[in-house]
Amino acid sequence: MGVPLQMIRDKRFAKHFRQFITHDRDKQAFKAAYLLLKQGKPLPDAYHDHQLRHQRKGIRDFHLNDDMVVVYYRIVNEQIQFLDVGAHSKLFKKYKKF
Repeated sequence: MGVPLQMIRDKRFAKHFRQFITHDRDKQAFKAAYLLLKQGKPLPDAYHDHQLRHQRKGIRDFHLNDDMVVVYYRIVNEQIQFLDVGAHSKLFKKYKKF
């Protein structure tokens, strides 16, 4: 398997996580996804993990529920950087860079 990945959280991610992830269900879903990613394992299909189109290689997102999305960047040197979290409809409208 390889070395476990280290988590890096952007300030925007930390702020939005506190603001938007209020239900225990979503917190548990994030924790489960993070633990799998940290171990280098793929996420189950329920998370709809995929690379974002037309973007830098490596930027991906996964869903915590129908409309809550986590945007992250998997860095080769044993790090995973969480970029943002929020409602799909608002996140991709607001941040066209994703």
